[in-house]
Amino acid sequence: MRHLPALLVAGLLPLLAVPALEAASRVRETPPEALAGAEAGAVRAVIQAQLDAFAADDAEAAFSFATPAIQQRFGSAERFLFTVREAYPAVYRPASAHFMAPMRVGSEVVQQVRLVDADGAVWVALYTLERQPDRTWRIQGCQLSRSPGQMI
Repeated sequence: MRHLPALLVAGLLPLLAVPALEAASRVRETPPEALAGAEAGAVRAVIQAQLDAFAADDAEAAFSFATPAIQQRFGSAERFLFTVREAYPAVYRPASAHFMAPMRVGSEVVQQVRLVDADGAVWVALYTLERQPDRTWRIQGCQLSRSPGQMI
């Protein structure tokens, strides 16, 4: 029973990473276009609001920023929060977050965020966001990779 959380995380982890990986491959195929102004601010606000929800352990709020497809794959806000907490600790509780310029790739936006975890390790989170029919942005996936170096 002790291994159940690890098995759940291993099974759910691709649900977050695959969409971001697919978007990253599209970046190579489609020239990215810089996103500016209010649209760039709206994209950043969605990610920041989700980070704030994670910090408050507000599963429902964090889940509300995911696309309907991601929500359907996870099934519940609690399952989503559990996966992020276990598999993405730098996203779940970053010590700091620095947003780079978002880029439009086809119908999606890719937002790179440099995160520093509680131990000072630097991570790069590559978020993929989709515009919804109501014109809001929602998070479709997040790929997290460790950067060389440490914050001091």
